[in-house]
Amino acid sequence: MVSEWMDNGNLHEYLRKFPSADRYQLCIHIASGLEYMHTRATVHGDLKAANVLVSLDGVARLSDFDFSIMSEVSSLVFSESSNSRLGSARWAVCNLTSPFIKLFCLLRPRHQRD
Repeated sequence: MVSEWMDNGNLHEYLRKFPSADRYQLCIHIASGLEYMHTRATVHGDLKAANVLVSLDGVARLSDFDFSIMSEVSSLVFSESSNSRLGSARWAVCNLTSPFIKLFCLLRPRHQRD
């Protein structure tokens, strides 16, 4: 997948360069992107600041769809392997990063976890 170049980089970089940016509006952009994906039965699976790009006009756009799946039609299940497809541990739901991780490996991604 190829997307247009985002001059402002990712959300983390953007907020460092522009600390007074309208964070509320950026959250609306991100929520709108997730809503769009969810209405099409797709889960992002790895939402974090590094996976949100900001356009030249300050619009936040979702990126890095490596962990995205079509939740309603996918038979994908997670398993423990060198590529466990768990996404970023730092941004995972906190109760899934402890002993529950093995259970999480058996669950499919859900909209509520995005």
